[in-house]
Amino acid sequence: MAVSFDGFIAGPNEEVTGLHDWFSPPSGSVSAADARVVEESVDATGAILIGRRAYDLGDRMDGFVYTPYKVEHFVLTHEAPERAASGETAFTFVTDGIDIALEQARTAAGDRNVAVGGGASVVQQALSTGLVDEVQLHLAPMLLGGGIRLFEHPGFGKIRLERTKVVESPFATHLRFRVIKEVSVRKVIVSEFVSLDGVMEDPCWTFRFESEDRDQYKFDELAAADALLLGRVTYEGFAAAWPQMAEETGEYGAWMNGYPKHVVSTTLEEPLEWNAGLVGNDIAGEISALKQQPGKDILVFGSAALVNTLIEHDLVDEYRIMVFPVIVGSGKRLFGDGLDTKVLELVEIKTFASGALMLTYRPAGAEK
Repeated sequence: MAVSFDGFIAGPNEEVTGLHDWFSPPSGSVSAADARVVEESVDATGAILIGRRAYDLGDRMDGFVYTPYKVEHFVLTHEAPERAASGETAFTFVTDGIDIALEQARTAAGDRNVAVGGGASVVQQALSTGLVDEVQLHLAPMLLGGGIRLFEHPGFGKIRLERTKVVESPFATHLRFRVIKEVSVRKVIVSEFVSLDGVMEDPCWTFRFESEDRDQYKFDELAAADALLLGRVTYEGFAAAWPQMAEETGEYGAWMNGYPKHVVSTTLEEPLEWNAGLVGNDIAGEISALKQQPGKDILVFGSAALVNTLIEHDLVDEYRIMVFPVIVGSGKRLFGDGLDTKVLELVEIKTFASGALMLTYRPAGAEK
């Protein structure tokens, strides 16, 4: 990825002037160092994964007509376009999520590499899968001052990198890092909508506070997860509603319907619908074991009684409480009576254009 010195992959109006001068300089004369970087990358790449925004930008600029990467491009998108971009590049449009897109791209690449070419959301999603082996950044000597950041809402935990190569040229510093694979425990993340007076039941009052930045936050949050942990009431409500909304909810809906659901209930019996299974009587033991399994974050939506059980057993790794500027007056509150005192550490405060506020907490003393 080409990136400015202040971390942007495009300017405020998606302009990329100057970022790619190492690849396609205005003079038309590529430096020897840059040419070697491009040649090595082209030779090693067997397939490319990009997002819809990067695809549309490349189409507008005829980037696929002149690209040296004559390999199949996989485009992660909610909906395939009516026509493919100009040029001889072969495209496959994937609407089933990042995991399916990576799987298809790896099959097409054979024994060569899959290059994740952007945009920022796709890069972040790929990193969150744990399947990225190397990060290559082409650092342009310029400050954009605003625009699209490469790591704006990463949606993943700490990733350690080892620098393996640096190539200098007049137009960029080419940095190559190896991703250090670490064995990590999956996080159980409680993500809730709450009114100003603490009510979380039947949050239809959230609809008037929709905003693009809030939707993007929730999209990135779900992209960084691969499983849901739910109580009975929330499970039954979701299982009845989400399959009916598949067409209108795009990739987010595909994840909601496709992710495995772990349901805590004393009354339901197997088999369960909606790709769900029951957690056994040893709730703490089974969820602790689930956290040890390979995978991404485990999200808890709604499910107030379950949340309180998880708190009792110290199984919550992060609380994401989205507070809405509304007083409901009555209804079930998230935290029930009888809980022991739990000290939390504020991690982040984020405001949205609608007036909603996201408060992120972790148990005090927990590893970041």
